[in-house]
Amino acid sequence: MCILTLLLLLSKLSRSFFRVKLLVNRRTKDEVALKIINLKDHPAAQEIVRKEIQIHKMLNHENIVKFFGSRNDMTVEYLFLEYVCGGELYDQIGKLAELQQALRLRTG
Repeated sequence: MCILTLLLLLSKLSRSFFRVKLLVNRRTKDEVALKIINLKDHPAAQEIVRKEIQIHKMLNHENIVKFFGSRNDMTVEYLFLEYVCGGELYDQIGKLAELQQALRLRTG
């Protein structure tokens, strides 16, 4: 499975097996996104999460969300990521596709 396919799969599945919380350091005001994956309710997610962590560890670019680490307590996996405001990438891609289609119809 290529990286792009896996990332799109993760985006599509996001609403079904994980949630994201914003963590703020009280002293420094640094913000971190905490991705919480319930492995007990979604056992199939374990392999997907393992691959996501591997991919995050390989990537280092200013335009890619930074991965700070993970923690597992057997039933829940926690991923600590750079906080990026604006919602899910999957939703933004959908809006961009709609805009491109509208522009094609206008100029078509």
